[in-house]
Amino acid sequence: MILKVWKQELRLPFLILPLIFVLIGVSMAWKDGFLDPINAILTIVGVLMLHASVNVLNDYFDYKNGIDIATTPTPFSGGSRILPEKLLTPNSVLSAGLLFLIIGSIIGIYFLFLFSFPIILITILLLSIFSVIAYSSILSKFGVG
Repeated sequence: MILKVWKQELRLPFLILPLIFVLIGVSMAWKDGFLDPINAILTIVGVLMLHASVNVLNDYFDYKNGIDIATTPTPFSGGSRILPEKLLTPNSVLSAGLLFLIIGSIIGIYFLFLFSFPIILITILLLSIFSVIAYSSILSKFGVG
């Protein structure tokens, strides 16, 4: 039961698209002779963690802000309904979302330093991390996002 609930909370069908994009990139790197299997696996894990963090944190903050309770659910909006139906605790959802964000961010930071990316990309990554956290917790209160 709990596994099924977490599958729903993570919105697994929505994780397929970023996985496809990464696999296309990995395939191109392999074709061009630049595939590093460890970096490929880290990229897949990092992208999935970051996308999962957005899904889970959005669900948490929509619940905390009352959006999920006030919204009539449709297949495309209204959240997962996991928190309003008390199938998971808000703290467990928040903890999971932050854990996913931390894991994905660490992988991203590793790549930034591994490949000596310019400071502008490091700045963009930090802004992205802030955006994931601020999107539902701050920006949605002002109708931005």
